Amino acid sequence: MKDKDGFATNERGYLLDPKTGGVINNLNNQQMFGNQDLDDRGELPAPFNVEKHNFNPHEVRGDFDFDRNGKARVLKTAEGAGDRGDKDG
Repeated sequence: MKDKDGFATNERGYLLDPKTGGVINNLNNQQMFGNQDLDDRGELPAPFNVEKHNFNPHEVRGDFDFDRNGKARVLKTAEGAGDRGDKDG
């Protein structure tokens, strides 16, 4: 199966890594779940499969700057100990 852009998907509509068969993130193509983590219907493991209908990832993504590799840069506190998190604290 393929999505409208021609990328491989499983029967549940999740984007798949063509090499491993694992579910990948549509923003950075990093693997989120391995093929062994999916059930026989291609569904995500609990609790992710339950929460997908009540979960808006845009509400929890945070406000980050990204490095050249697309990784979020976590800000440090002024004292240098611990993480401040995103730009909103």
